[in-house]
Amino acid sequence: MFCDRNIPLWLKKKFYQIAIRPALLCGTEYWVIKRYHAKKMSVVEMCMLRWMCGKTKRDKVINEVILTKIAVAP
Repeated sequence: MFCDRNIPLWLKKKFYQIAIRPALLCGTEYWVIKRYHAKKMSVVEMCMLRWMCGKTKRDKVINEVILTKIAVAP
């Protein structure tokens, strides 16, 4: 669903907020969060957001542009 270019970005964003983000954070309230875990979670989240936009690291689009395009708080 996320890599399909025919689905609008606003619908991908809504699905991300409702299904994907809570699934990523499920159970983390019981962890002892270390810097390593927080960094790993932010990397995974940015990878997912880049994938939603159809961009890769080779496109050299900075993270702030992706975050403003999707309008998701980091």
